Amino acid sequence: MTATAAPTVYRCVVPGPPVPKARARVFVTKAGKIRAVTPQRTRDAEEAIGWALKLAWRQEPDATSLFGVSCRFVLSRTKAGKERRVDGDNLWKAVGDAGNGVVWHDDSQIRKVDVTVDYGDEPRSEIEFWVLAKEEATC
Repeated sequence: MTATAAPTVYRCVVPGPPVPKARARVFVTKAGKIRAVTPQRTRDAEEAIGWALKLAWRQEPDATSLFGVSCRFVLSRTKAGKERRVDGDNLWKAVGDAGNGVVWHDDSQIRKVDVTVDYGDEPRSEIEFWVLAKEEATC
């Protein structure tokens, strides 16, 4: 039996409060066309995450591999010391979309996801990602 080499794990940290992916705002233009616009706050967050991923990856986007991703989102508490309610899935969606065309060609290439939401004094998003071995990518 041959030993499989451990995958290279790429890591990055995005400082500041994690921003959950917001729904696109849909409206009808005066010309009668339907238009969807992603809120600016979401676009800004995805851009910051995208740059952090790009600095960690330092390669062209990979269109053929499958990926694993682990995210730890550290949020601050309210002024009253209570934990903020946040949907970890929406925090994760911002990371998946930010990596499109940066690390992976499309976030459908992500097959393993681990999301943790914690609370602390320094809000941030800690992201790790790796290319899955062939045996990990199959069920």
